[in-house]
Amino acid sequence: MVPCNFGSKTFLATREVAELLQVTTRTIRLWAELSEIPAVRIGRQWRFRPLEISAWLAERVNSVTGSPTPEPPVDGLISSARGLLE
Repeated sequence: MVPCNFGSKTFLATREVAELLQVTTRTIRLWAELSEIPAVRIGRQWRFRPLEISAWLAERVNSVTGSPTPEPPVDGLISSARGLLE
């Protein structure tokens, strides 16, 4: 299977996800350890696939609003992540 590459980002770092969600990196690590957020552990670090984070966020928003789940806004998530890195 060929890995999906969104721009130059296959994975997001803990710091990037924390900035996108406006929470601390400690919160993101805790959520990852508790399987509250989709994550992959690589060595001692957590990594996050942009598509999975986007879908997870859409699911959480829709569970609060009660509206049906739309397609995840991957382009917007990737654009936001790129903006954080520049």
